[in-house]
Amino acid sequence: EEATEELLRSRYRLALISSLRGLALSEAGKYREAISAYREAEYLLYKQEPQVADGVDRSGLLNFIAMSYQAAGSFESSNQNAELAEKVSLNKGLDREDRRYEPQTIGGRALGCLLSYGEDFSVIGEGRTPYGFSSLRQYELSLGIQLENAVMLGDLDHALSLIEKRQDVFESEDGDVALGRRGILSSMNQKAINLVNLQRFDEAHEAFQEAAEKALDWNFLESFFSNFKNSYVVLFMAAEAGDPIASVGNLRDSFALLENQKVRYAQEIKKDYIDEKTTEDPDFAYSEGRDDPVVQERVNQRLVDFLVIEGQLHYYIALHAAKNRDREETAREADQAKELFDRALKALKDEGRVPGFEAMRAQLNRARTLLLTGELDAAIRELNELADETYEYNALREYWATYRSLGDAYASKKDFGAASRNYDRSLQILKDFPDLRYRVANRLSDYFDSLATFYIQNGRYRNAMQSLELKRQVQLQNQFLRYPLRLSNAIEDEQHRVMMEQLATLTSTARQESIIRLRHEDPDSIARYNDQLRTEFKYVQTNLAQSRPLLRPFLLFDESVPIATRGDVLVQFVDTPGASGCLINDGSIRYVARSSKDNEAFVLSCMPEKADRLILIANTTVFQWRPHRIIQTNRPDLPDPV
Repeated sequence: EEATEELLRSRYRLALISSLRGLALSEAGKYREAISAYREAEYLLYKQEPQVADGVDRSGLLNFIAMSYQAAGSFESSNQNAELAEKVSLNKGLDREDRRYEPQTIGGRALGCLLSYGEDFSVIGEGRTPYGFSSLRQYELSLGIQLENAVMLGDLDHALSLIEKRQDVFESEDGDVALGRRGILSSMNQKAINLVNLQRFDEAHEAFQEAAEKALDWNFLESFFSNFKNSYVVLFMAAEAGDPIASVGNLRDSFALLENQKVRYAQEIKKDYIDEKTTEDPDFAYSEGRDDPVVQERVNQRLVDFLVIEGQLHYYIALHAAKNRDREETAREADQAKELFDRALKALKDEGRVPGFEAMRAQLNRARTLLLTGELDAAIRELNELADETYEYNALREYWATYRSLGDAYASKKDFGAASRNYDRSLQILKDFPDLRYRVANRLSDYFDSLATFYIQNGRYRNAMQSLELKRQVQLQNQFLRYPLRLSNAIEDEQHRVMMEQLATLTSTARQESIIRLRHEDPDSIARYNDQLRTEFKYVQTNLAQSRPLLRPFLLFDESVPIATRGDVLVQFVDTPGASGCLINDGSIRYVARSSKDNEAFVLSCMPEKADRLILIANTTVFQWRPHRIIQTNRPDLPDPV
């Protein structure tokens, strides 16, 4: 018996060394070697005689094997190990082990060390290790790994079911402690983000609002603000996309909700302040004259967020009114939006937060509001100032949006040359910063539609076709680089993985560069790094496109218009807010505006007199009309359309 115990102790020590080696290899990005090290630890503990019963050690090793497979892009293998870890944890029993304890882990038993892991030891986010987790924590972690795999594989329906399963666990087993409550909020956030990706804006808005309410109930004020702001971001995304959730009625109803959240937030700040003072002095008594100004100052630190959101609500109501040609309501709502943006900018300036991201966005929103009210010269003046500022501080989203808005302003002034130059600049920004295309992907369909409309109205039909082609490419590319794919060979798979990784890195490092510039520190190092990453990204893109020509539209930002060879006729249907008709390319390009409400008559009006080959580019709406059948039935003299 003594010999057996000594043998087990030796195996624990060896397993500890192997698992620590696995951690080090994983941190170094050597995921396959890390998996081998974890497997070795698993073998030492569980695959030899005398066997050790499955426990928290094994579920921890399996979870970290799963995370290494995940990091290596092997999501199916990752799932297999995470699912096994889930079963092992369930068999062990979902014990939280709140007390400070000597954990039943490799490290705890082998080294006899006392590790203090209580309820605040987080399994959410970075810094996870295989040691110190109770069986409940391992179970929660295994569900989190499976969730990320589902998202990466694009199985968003399964991801939603995993989120709900994980949330149920946090609520039933962990709802009474801070970690469990944060886990509940994390699950609700993930659910909302998935719903946004599915374009289910109404459910996403509701999920963020629900998370904000819970965060406020539990006095997690930072979490409240991130969820509260995200709920309105979703609402404004829906407004840009024309989703019914962003109706004027819903936008107006949001004012009451916003005011209620503002009042509740102020109450929680006051409660937090009283708790803080009572901890310092048990005899503390709140005095309105002395303490109200302190509490109000803390509330005012978030005043800008409320002002900007309220301003944006008025802006989108004004936008609805402008589309309905209601000048009086447009002016009234736009004036209120401008006043709120002005107050937000003043508050930011008083707090020393100008320049800054919030200030640049408030300035951009103010300028867009000026466009609505026809104050074009003032809008152009503010946008030109903002263009310099956004460039200086590497605020790429605002930089691109500023030039787009400048194009809109000059187009409204009928200065089509200046409008074209600014639209060209906005397009060049998207070419120069490929990572930006993925960060503003939800706004690009509307952007390219507006470009196509502008060019059609100015008789520049080739440019209109180019804009619609770029819109198609962006939609393909956004899907192509959203999830891991299996291409024709391992080299192409690796190229695809590298591009996804570089985009993820640039999302973080581009913001780091902005923050460094805003602090007036030296940005040269991070700027060179970002430039190098973009150069490498473009190189891998081009290389893959050359080896797989059929993937070109999924990879390259190419403005070329499909060339009509002799006898070919290409018909592209157009349905944008400002243009409805078709572009016909038979070597030269012309535009036919829609003159009939009848779908069949419209399709036939776009047909040429003759063609050796007829090629249709139909949007989703036109495709539902079955244009092929309309043409075959009514124009049998034309070839079957491609």
